[in-house]
Amino acid sequence: MSGAVVSRAGAKSQHVHTDGDDSGLFTIFIPLVDIPPESDGTSFLPGSHIESDVLVRAAMSEAGVMELDPATMAKMVSPACPAGGLLCFDYRTVHRGRANDGRERAVAYIVVATEEGVTDDVNFHTMSLLHDLRHPAMANHMAATVWHW
Repeated sequence: MSGAVVSRAGAKSQHVHTDGDDSGLFTIFIPLVDIPPESDGTSFLPGSHIESDVLVRAAMSEAGVMELDPATMAKMVSPACPAGGLLCFDYRTVHRGRANDGRERAVAYIVVATEEGVTDDVNFHTMSLLHDLRHPAMANHMAATVWHW
């Protein structure tokens, strides 16, 4: 799975979130512009991919609860990465795109599975352009999703 995300000038911070809860999936970000440390890139919560406390995991949802905890937010880091460099993280790692005050920031990404049969059907619909072009629902699926790209 692959794609690109563009953060436009004026974009607000994302809610803190994980990309999924299963092990065996990794996201590789490839920034297309230089990302200075602690700037407008992505913030990560170190070690969060191995957190097992159910209550803490619930607070890491897209509901925005975690943003209300200053101590936890202070632990988040935003690493530097040059254009064309790689940032690789476990799907379970808590992260968020930071606010973007002044520039368009594009990031290509690749999702890699390291275990047999692991898939992401939440962020990536199971209907594939490569395999399902003749599926009767493809035209409606494309109309509903392509504009997001």
